[in-house]
Amino acid sequence: MAAALHAVVARTHARLGREGDCLTHLDIAERHLARSKPEDEPPWIGYFDAAYLADEIAHCFHDLGLPRQTQRHLGDALSTLSPTHVRRLAIDTALLASSLAAAGHIDEACATAREAVDYAARTTSHRCQQRIVEVQADL
Repeated sequence: MAAALHAVVARTHARLGREGDCLTHLDIAERHLARSKPEDEPPWIGYFDAAYLADEIAHCFHDLGLPRQTQRHLGDALSTLSPTHVRRLAIDTALLASSLAAAGHIDEACATAREAVDYAARTTSHRCQQRIVEVQADL
């Protein structure tokens, strides 16, 4: 639970452009997650694992305008996601497309955005739709 809370604080600092504070809280979140025991956590936080933290880290780096770091952490998040987590796959794949566009890899960004659209089409999530609109603007 502490890892998740520090990840939220890190995202807030990232959105405000406070890189140092963001990185401090990401480090704390990683340390808390590394020593946490899932059986000691409340059931409602069971979703928060290494893949979810990688996702949070990627969002932080995206908000800080660091596409290479975003891509690296999205690789960690996407490689461990179950194919049944379509909403998360859509959001993270769209974020990957945005980071590729920011890095100037337009052809790869377009192909990745198409994958994100395919995932998003399998869900009714407003957040997925919003992320697809954002990646379109980024492209």
